Amino acid sequence: MTELKINERIAFLRRQKGVTQEELANVLGVTNQSVSKWEQGSCCPDIQLLPDLAKYFGVSTDSLLGHSPAESLGDVIFKMKALFQATSTAMPKRSRESGMSVSYWKRCAKKQT
Repeated sequence: MTELKINERIAFLRRQKGVTQEELANVLGVTNQSVSKWEQGSCCPDIQLLPDLAKYFGVSTDSLLGHSPAESLGDVIFKMKALFQATSTAMPKRSRESGMSVSYWKRCAKKQT
């Protein structure tokens, strides 16, 4: 999946909210030409405007910049546990090769949760 650039995000969020470039410009205290340039990708909004933009659109500044939050340790453990459960039919062969039993792997996954 291709990630949107900040100019595409601003244009998308503005259209989704149903406001014009001029209305967004008035809210932020800039010119509508500035908003147009942001959306064209010829320049970016001043860094000090990012919190205001994010608040106006109801998103985080990370989201506005295209970053997703890092997974928490609990999320990683949950995914590992699901992976162990999904691959439990293939584990006996791997376990014999490594000398570890399936029950050992299940105990490890259980301890982490």
